[in-house]
Amino acid sequence: MSPRKPRSKFAPLGVLGGLAAIAAFVGVTLADAPRAEAQAAKVESQTRPDFGLLLDPPPRSSRPRSHGRERPWRWRDHYSGWRDDHGRDWEFYWRGRPDDVAAVDCGVEASPYLLQRAVDHLRPGGTLVLRGQGCLGWLDINKPLTIIGDADIGRMDFDAVPPATLRAPDGLPCMTVAAGVRVEIRDVVFESGNAGDAACIVGYDAEIVMRRSAIRYVGDESAVFADGGRFDFRDGLISADTLGAAVVGYGASVQVERAHVTSSSLGFELTPGGAAPSSLSDLVMLAGQRSEGYGPRAIGVLVRGSRELGRVSIAGAVICGYDEGIAVDGSSAQVVNSLVCVARKAAVLYSGDLSIENSLLGAEDVGVAAGAGRARIVNNTFFAVSRVFVVERAQVESYGNRVYSQNACRPGRRPRDGRREQGRYDWFAPQGDGWNCAYDDYGGRDFYDRGESLMGRQYQDYSPEWDGYDRYSQGEGWYEDDNRYHWGSDGHRHR
Repeated sequence: MSPRKPRSKFAPLGVLGGLAAIAAFVGVTLADAPRAEAQAAKVESQTRPDFGLLLDPPPRSSRPRSHGRERPWRWRDHYSGWRDDHGRDWEFYWRGRPDDVAAVDCGVEASPYLLQRAVDHLRPGGTLVLRGQGCLGWLDINKPLTIIGDADIGRMDFDAVPPATLRAPDGLPCMTVAAGVRVEIRDVVFESGNAGDAACIVGYDAEIVMRRSAIRYVGDESAVFADGGRFDFRDGLISADTLGAAVVGYGASVQVERAHVTSSSLGFELTPGGAAPSSLSDLVMLAGQRSEGYGPRAIGVLVRGSRELGRVSIAGAVICGYDEGIAVDGSSAQVVNSLVCVARKAAVLYSGDLSIENSLLGAEDVGVAAGAGRARIVNNTFFAVSRVFVVERAQVESYGNRVYSQNACRPGRRPRDGRREQGRYDWFAPQGDGWNCAYDDYGGRDFYDRGESLMGRQYQDYSPEWDGYDRYSQGEGWYEDDNRYHWGSDGHRHR
């Protein structure tokens, strides 16, 4: 029997080390189990066929492959007018930075979409330059812009106005401006020869400023229609052959200065709002040939009322050829240093407030007709009228008015001392409430040059002249019952 070997002192450590190795192997295996499952699922998804993709494949892209490079931006991909010969079908080019200034050379064969493309490429506050004549198109503006042409406008001469810079297509406006947008136009001639029911310039709560520009309009609406906002027109001409008004301002501030306006029916139809007043100054406005033919009565300036009481100021204006020179219906108007001539009624107050001062009013029938409201007629000169005032229910304040008229100033007579024998009358020049007849020179030649001469009328002196009235006013002679002046050989004196 062999002797037993002594137990090593490291035997317990060997047993423990084996157990630790087994535990570590098991732990590693358990930890790698999720990772292995994920790897197996990934492999399975890559090898399994996608039946949905086979049944509904995605559309193939029409763009050519870039072969790893991004295709550069080119005009031929973004501009429809590009031609393969590197030309352009219209004269369309930029000046300065692309979004700051756009210049358009108008040609006979220019596309009607050319102008709108130029507008769309401009940044807000940019400038559109129109060169030459005959641009065809409709400008639809929704951002602040400045439009500059090269037309040379003569203020008082319609015949000298150059051809149109921009012509509107038939039945479409020349320009429309969106709300809150300011557009400034200089040296541009707009023309709408067959507008139909479309106005030429249309603005809704917009600000339209025109300098040294002209508008020629033939249609059924107004040449300018401003609904709210502001329309500022200076040093230009407006010709409107229409049954509507040349300029319509509904709740808008209309400011016209140093302008010449010709219209067939209505000159200005203004409905002022309470925010900003309207003003017409240094204005020449003449009625066209259609005013006495058919359609509504012709009115030079019609001021309508609204919920907000507005005011229109007219200063230094010449208004000739209309049935009613100035008409106020439910609003307020102030007229100063103006001339109304070749009218049937110089001014009519239907209702509201009308003030006329230091003006010259000429009419075939009535000087001022006041139906209702308040009228203030002070220091004016009436000529050629048959009746100075016609007042119904209105309150009229008048004084200092002089009248030169053969009809209104026919001498009247009254019996002297209550006796009616022949030659026993006191003759006198008629007078009314706030007006007196005058027989001196009223400067009719100067007024004729300002107004009636522009209408093609011959000069006529409206000062009342009666046979022998100058001698009768000095106490010499008398008038018979048939209003004939008699100067006796005995030097009979009526006083």
